[in-house]
Amino acid sequence: MKPSQLKSFVRDWLAVRDLEAEQLHPDVWKIGVPSEIRQKIGRKELVLAFTQKGRARHPRSELATIGNPLFDRLLGVAREEGRIGIGFQKPPAKRKRMPAKERAGAVDGMFPKKGERIYQAVYHLVFTVSYPSIEAADEMEVVSVDGADLDVLTQIPDLVDAWSRMDERPRKGHAVIPPFPIPKRVMETGLRALEKRMRRRINKVRQESERHLDRETASIEAYYQQLIEEARNQSRRWSSRREEKEDRIRWLQLEWKRRIEEAKEFWRPQVNARLVAIGAQMLPRVGYRYPVPKTKGSRKDRSVKGPMKFWDEATGEFLAPYCEISGRTGLEEPVITADGRFAHPDVPHLALVPAKEPDGNGGAEPDGGSA
Repeated sequence: MKPSQLKSFVRDWLAVRDLEAEQLHPDVWKIGVPSEIRQKIGRKELVLAFTQKGRARHPRSELATIGNPLFDRLLGVAREEGRIGIGFQKPPAKRKRMPAKERAGAVDGMFPKKGERIYQAVYHLVFTVSYPSIEAADEMEVVSVDGADLDVLTQIPDLVDAWSRMDERPRKGHAVIPPFPIPKRVMETGLRALEKRMRRRINKVRQESERHLDRETASIEAYYQQLIEEARNQSRRWSSRREEKEDRIRWLQLEWKRRIEEAKEFWRPQVNARLVAIGAQMLPRVGYRYPVPKTKGSRKDRSVKGPMKFWDEATGEFLAPYCEISGRTGLEEPVITADGRFAHPDVPHLALVPAKEPDGNGGAEPDGGSA
């Protein structure tokens, strides 16, 4: 994270507790630790440096970075206070007129109902990334996915600053599309985006691990070659049976192989990503609900709601829906399944298959396992 983001995080964490930091320097803050969390932090006061220059000015300060044990404890307390957050973005002061339902377009020959003002989520998935196989500080990555069209945001807002300006509750006159559990396709998109973003770092970790492995392998080989050579020449100095000498050489060769396998396992490239927090930024939008098509020989189930197409007030554009079955995005001519989902025309044979409810948050929860 950038120093500005770390400062915003600490500043807002203090604001929630009605505390302020004493600035010893623009990049060095002194903080009194509240009594109720002193045992978890391990200090009565913190002196945090947000840059190396600040650290040099105040040698007793702690560098505010992921991987510093003291700062990690502070992050741990913050995570315990809120691993899943929901904030409602304030609507613009001057609202735009909602487009007519005809502008949303017909799907399967059917137009939607009149638009309604709603809140719909953009998901901010917060991961910590660690590199157990090399000496490198842990990092934090935020992947933001729009729940309406699975678009991955390239410009991620300062979450702490953005959250401080949101409402805690929805405004009157707005329906809320429940953000949780997280849709399965949103989690899949977020994980793919994280993997793509980390490819270059994974290659760097692999190269670094291979260098360490090459050095250790050479050292092991030299060590056991010397021992085997000494075993072969042992009979020149001491009398020993041929079988004993051969047994010792075989044992050394097996030990050599075992040590090489241990080194390969120890220096195996590892990059662990852990989902530690999820933020649902509820955006004020306009939703257009489509009816569910009636299938031949069956009665219409009024409990099944049709899918929604969303209009973004900020951009003034409709967001292209995605196929909830295959995950394809940017559908120009979607179809509607019998269970009320948008789908790509290539998967009509799945139209009658009822949707399965995802487990938890799309199969992933904050503080979950490594990816």
